[in-house]
Amino acid sequence: IFFDRSYFMGPTVGNEKTYLLLKEALDRTNKLGLIHITIRKKQHLAIIRSFQEGLILQTLHYPDEIRNIKNMPDLPNNEEHPIHKQELTTAINLIHHLTTPFEPEEYVDEYKEALTDFIEEKIEQQEKNETIYPNPNIINIIETLNASIEQVKQQKGKKKEGINEKKAT
Repeated sequence: IFFDRSYFMGPTVGNEKTYLLLKEALDRTNKLGLIHITIRKKQHLAIIRSFQEGLILQTLHYPDEIRNIKNMPDLPNNEEHPIHKQELTTAINLIHHLTTPFEPEEYVDEYKEALTDFIEEKIEQQEKNETIYPNPNIINIIETLNASIEQVKQQKGKKKEGINEKKAT
């Protein structure tokens, strides 16, 4: 609950050996480093730990940023709702039978996939010069403006002809 964001850390140029030394020392001692870091003008509490082939920095929430679960209304308790030993044993057995290793690559963000599919479909349709949402009432504004200009020119031409005819008489 204390963890906020994770950032991969890489060495700066010339500090590759120091980076590897810290990573290896954290690995062998099974420890992590607790630090204060400033990100975007805000101080954060964070840890640095070994992660796979490198180091990862994880910002933490300060304790006062985390709500206390005791402040949550209407939490049930054992006195009001006693749990019997057989019920607990059955629930634990069910959990053991349903437990499998966590494989994050088996899970996908379905919303992201649907959005990506929609965007790709939209791009594909635009490439085919098709309209995604056809509207039969679409007006070509250039044609409309040119027609209006021609109409105004014709009306001005008729007025000039009328003026010239009056002068001639």
